[in-house]
Amino acid sequence: AEVTVMQQSMEKIRQKSNVKETDDFAEATQDLNVIVEDNGKGITGSLHTGFRLFDDHYLLRPCTLTIIAAFTSVGKSSLAQNIVMNIARHGVPSVYYSLEMSRKELASRGISRDAELTASAIVNKALTDEQLQKLDGAINKNMGLPIYYDDRSTVDFDRTIRSIRQMVKTKGVRLAVIDYLQVYAQQMDDSEKSLSYMARMAKNVAKELGIVVIVISQLNRSGLHPTINMLRGSGQIEESADNVILIDRPEAYPDNKVTKYEGEFKDASVRGTAKFILAKGRGVGVGSQLVAFDGKHTQFTEITVNEAGNYDEQNDALPF
Repeated sequence: AEVTVMQQSMEKIRQKSNVKETDDFAEATQDLNVIVEDNGKGITGSLHTGFRLFDDHYLLRPCTLTIIAAFTSVGKSSLAQNIVMNIARHGVPSVYYSLEMSRKELASRGISRDAELTASAIVNKALTDEQLQKLDGAINKNMGLPIYYDDRSTVDFDRTIRSIRQMVKTKGVRLAVIDYLQVYAQQMDDSEKSLSYMARMAKNVAKELGIVVIVISQLNRSGLHPTINMLRGSGQIEESADNVILIDRPEAYPDNKVTKYEGEFKDASVRGTAKFILAKGRGVGVGSQLVAFDGKHTQFTEITVNEAGNYDEQNDALPF
C-alpha cells in the first residue's frame, strides 16, 4: 500500500512537471508580431488619457503599474478621476477603488465641469432651477460611461485584488485605480512591509490579467518640489512600478512662496498650472509636461505654452 501511495505521488509530480510553464523565443515573437500588426491598423493596447506625457510615452500599456504620487491636497485623486473619465469616453471600462471618497463625490467631480458647478455645490447645496438643468445635462451627457466605483471603507487590499480579477472577468475592465496605498497600510500591523506587499501585488495582478493598474501614493513633504525619493513608506513602491508620475503644484501650498517650477518650465507661472513629472518610465525614459489646473472643477487639462515658456492663461483657475 505504501508503494502504491508513493507511486501515485510520483505520478502527480511527473504530471505537474509536464505542465508548460515557459515559452520559447519563436512563440514570443509571434505574440510580438500580433502587436505590431495591430499597431499598424491603429489598434493599440495603450490607453488614451488625453494628456501628452502619458500618451506620447504609451505609459498606460497592458500589464503595467503606474504610480501617481504627490504631496497632500495637490490633486492625485483628481488626476486619476480625469484619466478614468477620459478613457471611458473612448469606451474603455475601468474600476476605481477609493477608501477616502464616496462614489457620489467621485461622480460629482467627474461631471462638475460639464455641469459648470463645483463638486461641493453638487453634493451639498440646494441648486437653482438653472443649475439643476445644467446638472441634468451633464449627467445625461455622461450616462452610460463604463466606470465602476468601490468605496467600501472597510475593504482590505487582498479583497481589492480579488475584486479586480472579478471585474476584469465580468465587466471587461482594462484599468483599475487604487486610491490610495497608505490608507490601506493603516489597516495593517507593519506599514512598510504592507506597502511593499501591496505594490508587488498591484504589479502582479496587472501582469496576470493584462490590464493597467494605477496606484495613488503619498509623498513625504521634505522639500518644496516633489522627487521620487519622497515616496512614502517603501522603496518597493518605486521598484514594482513601471511608471512613476509626480504632480508638482506649488499653488496648493501658498505659504511656501514658490512662484516658479524647478528645471523645465521654470519660466511658467505656478498660478492655475501644474507640472507632471515622469520620474520613472520603464523602457520609455523620463520627461515632464505643464498642464492647467482648474481648482473650481478639480480638473487637469492640456494647455498651450508659448515660445517663452509662459502659460497662456485662458481662465481664472483657483486651487481647491
